[in-house]
Amino acid sequence: MGTLHKFCSAIPINPRRALGFALATSLANLALTREAPAQWLGYAPWCAVTNSVALECQYYSLAQCMARAYGISNACSVNPWYVPPPPRVRPRRASRR
Repeated sequence: MGTLHKFCSAIPINPRRALGFALATSLANLALTREAPAQWLGYAPWCAVTNSVALECQYYSLAQCMARAYGISNACSVNPWYVPPPPRVRPRRASRR
């Protein structure tokens, strides 16, 4: 261990440069990382809450959702990302004259 101490003390370190490097590294790390979103699966209108961060959004009725959530969390919620499909529009017939 004495040789490591001698080796490290032989390298001149500028405290301002070291502090600047540490600050720049920390800022770059904060800028490049993102918060992890809640995990969700599916595009149906109902979600089973399986744990504190995971949603299974693949149920088309509350009964389906509750059957899946039974015994796990016993909780279902409306899918906040659900976008209903646009209504189907029938083409108009040409009028006869």
